Amino acid sequence: MFAKLLRLECRSMGRILLPLMGAVLAFSGLAMLAVLLAGPDALMVSGGPAGEAAQPVHGGLFHLVLRLLVVGVFLSMMALMITCVVVTLQRFYKNLLGDEGYLMLALPASPAEHLAAKLTASVAWTTAALALVLALVFGLVGSIRVLLPDGRTPLAFLLDSMHEGIPVPLWQWYAGGALLWFMGVAHSYLMMYLSMALGTQRTTGRLGASIAVYVVLQLLVNSLMGLAAWLAGVLSMECDFNPLAGLNAAGQLLAAEGGSLVLLALGGLVWFFAARWMLERRVNLL
Repeated sequence: MFAKLLRLECRSMGRILLPLMGAVLAFSGLAMLAVLLAGPDALMVSGGPAGEAAQPVHGGLFHLVLRLLVVGVFLSMMALMITCVVVTLQRFYKNLLGDEGYLMLALPASPAEHLAAKLTASVAWTTAALALVLALVFGLVGSIRVLLPDGRTPLAFLLDSMHEGIPVPLWQWYAGGALLWFMGVAHSYLMMYLSMALGTQRTTGRLGASIAVYVVLQLLVNSLMGLAAWLAGVLSMECDFNPLAGLNAAGQLLAAEGGSLVLLALGGLVWFFAARWMLERRVNLL
């Protein structure tokens, strides 16, 4: 049943997100063409190295249109990412907490399967949207076919800046970043699911109640993190206990990533089982 629910979620979200992703892709393609035509003027728009020293080649109108296109592309990328979150929350509320909840929760599927299917589809679509955004950003920067004073292209400069000072092999850096992304997005969505499930216990003002619960949960998590940091500082200063002191820069980075993954996983499990428990109680549906 999980596979059927997952296919349903992916298709339903795809009907909304795929056209939007196509529109962002087309708009970005137009901006890339304009950047190619701009030549040196593109450096002035990007604000990159030597951007201030570059002299405009085209007229003021072309330069204005170019700036508007680039700004519009980045706004459309932001809109795409925001839409992913909105669609995710809307489908969770409508399918499980709204009118459709009576039907969905009566299917031969456990609340855990409903949660897992929605979470998997949401994380997958959000990741696909982010991958598209990153690819388009690199494509826009790569469209600037002008060499910088140091002989590098803007894309080479961007890549060098991203990789500068990383103490671990790049595959470990990207693998760790990908794991943190997946765990972080799942953790955030599960916290929002639980907030909405708790907020629906009210008969009125459900949106406000859900937001209030989310704020309280965020404050709780931040307070626990602050307490943990304070205890670590006390142990380090008073008891001379610092397990990371003997590690090199790479070891400290990997240890920090591992600790973050563990905390995100534990937090996600708490939110998942709490949300499942709320659904098992057949929360106060509309």
